[in-house]
Amino acid sequence: MSSRGRFVKQQGLSVVEVMVAMLLSLILIGGVIQVFATNRVVARTQSESARVQENGRIALDILTDEIRMAGFQGCTNLDQVVPNSIVSPAGSVNFTSDNAINGYEYSGGSWTPALTTPPANVVDGTDLVEIRAASCTAYLTGQMSTDNANIQIGVNNTCDFQAGDIVVISDCQSADIFKATSVSEGGAKTTIAHANSTNTTNRLTKPYGTDATVSKYEVVQFYVRENAYGIPALYEARGVDGSTVTELVEGVEDMQATYGEDTNNDGTADAYQEAANVANWSNVVSARLTLLLQSAEDEVTSTKQTYTFNGTTTTATDNRLRQEMGSTVLLRNRVN
Repeated sequence: MSSRGRFVKQQGLSVVEVMVAMLLSLILIGGVIQVFATNRVVARTQSESARVQENGRIALDILTDEIRMAGFQGCTNLDQVVPNSIVSPAGSVNFTSDNAINGYEYSGGSWTPALTTPPANVVDGTDLVEIRAASCTAYLTGQMSTDNANIQIGVNNTCDFQAGDIVVISDCQSADIFKATSVSEGGAKTTIAHANSTNTTNRLTKPYGTDATVSKYEVVQFYVRENAYGIPALYEARGVDGSTVTELVEGVEDMQATYGEDTNNDGTADAYQEAANVANWSNVVSARLTLLLQSAEDEVTSTKQTYTFNGTTTTATDNRLRQEMGSTVLLRNRVN
């Protein structure tokens, strides 16, 4: 009689089996971690790229909206009517086709061309664009009785005129610039005075009527500087003295501008020049802007990025993401 063999139940795993299982587990966990890390890097890169592009679009939208209105004074352009400025002291405020738009280059602590009222802390090697324009529009509620009469507009004062503002009044034949001595509301109207105390005279070119517009005279400089966190940003300095400084868009590392000159009076640019090479600012009909945007966060790229900006290839010194963006702006008040 034959006897059946007995199966012995295994009581555990051998050392080799345990080591193989651990190795497989480590490989699996490592793969999961690698996928997670890769996805995290990709997500971060995509997020920063989207943020860079968004900042670039916002910056270009702001610049485009402002620059295209350079030289605006109401019904006529500066080539047809040059405003008569009575602001005191004489010659302190002028509005002509020569200064509706101007460009400047900052390098080594100096400006080319020379800039009378430069902003502070501009990033070396960047450009500054300066424009002058009448902004916001109100209408006279009645005919001025004399050329030195106060100006009266609607009671709501939607343009928020204040005493001390530089104001442009114009119709299709004449224009004047003055400093508002006082602004008061009452009797369903807002009254703007232009007395001798803030002007060389209280007399305008003529008594304006209800077809005239009243606007604020704006001088705006756009430039690049570092903000309080050490990140470069697009800034504006607003006002005749540039005293109102505002950060517009973070992450703008550089701004370069060239200006399209119309040399044959056909309304289109014949050549784009850097600011130092513009022969006649009255002939500038467009501006070409190029911005270099950087990510707010460092360590976005695995290696130092090599990028091209304004025709020059550069290798970054950090691991931020960078991108060039640009736009060409047509000056509406220079094109007939």
